Amino acid sequence: MRSYHPHTPHQPPITPSGTFPHQHPAPPTPPGPTRRFSKKILIFGGAGLAVLLVLLIGIVAGTGTSTNCADVVFIGAAGSGQRTNPGENGDIGREMYQTWLNLKADADAAGLSAELRPVEYPADEVPFLETAKIALDVYKKNQFDPSPLKPYFESISAGADATTEEIKGALRCRDSKIVVAGYSQGAMAVHRALHRVDPDEKIVAGVMVGDGDRLPQSQDPYVGTYQKSDTPKKSRGIAQYSGFTSFSGASPEPFSAEWADRLGSACSDGDPVCAFAWFSFNEVSELNAHTSYDPADWRLFIRERITR
Repeated sequence: MRSYHPHTPHQPPITPSGTFPHQHPAPPTPPGPTRRFSKKILIFGGAGLAVLLVLLIGIVAGTGTSTNCADVVFIGAAGSGQRTNPGENGDIGREMYQTWLNLKADADAAGLSAELRPVEYPADEVPFLETAKIALDVYKKNQFDPSPLKPYFESISAGADATTEEIKGALRCRDSKIVVAGYSQGAMAVHRALHRVDPDEKIVAGVMVGDGDRLPQSQDPYVGTYQKSDTPKKSRGIAQYSGFTSFSGASPEPFSAEWADRLGSACSDGDPVCAFAWFSFNEVSELNAHTSYDPADWRLFIRERITR
């Protein structure tokens, strides 16, 4: 049997000087140029590191900021049942879509760009039958059980969450002015979202139309009202009714003084949502009060604040 011996290449002996025979030692490298070159590397490397640090600091300090935004960002929240037909009225309902069109025209006239950001949430329809049954039970049996309205209140909560995220996203726009507005259920979503965020100066206007979370103006003095009548000023929204507060998710706290001159509420006489009274549901005229708002009423309020 042949044994395997690994092949070892022949190497000539090495001389005491560390070179192979017949091979001359390599001349030493002149030290001067190497030192100068090393210094240049050190200088340029240090400068590059400094620039990199500056860039990193800038990125961290401006995390999430964006210049790819319009001069005015309009965040609109539709009312109950106004998002059932995708794309209709910009997915923000008739009242808010007309508000957006007014804002866009006023921004254009002032040389400002504007963009619409719809609040994406269920905007469930009002459960009229369940609400009527609750009212009837109170009237006939003196019993109050709001549990059938739980899905509706969950829709409002989802709207508040979505509105909050839209506001936070818009706040990352470096120089934009932000307008937040909602109608009916959307107004409740806006109301709650504005309670959750800091009163950043970028948020120049908040408009709540037919707001079920509304407090009497005497308790919430920093929210303006558009109606001449004192009735809406003294009344409260349906979600602020004593039987609903623990269930509806409405905040009983007024807005802080930091919001002064930036928030407005539109609430008509007899509106059963923002000027709630128990046995008003049979009054057709009062239901009409909730569905006949004119966006022209708060147009000037918004225009003044985006053009300041």
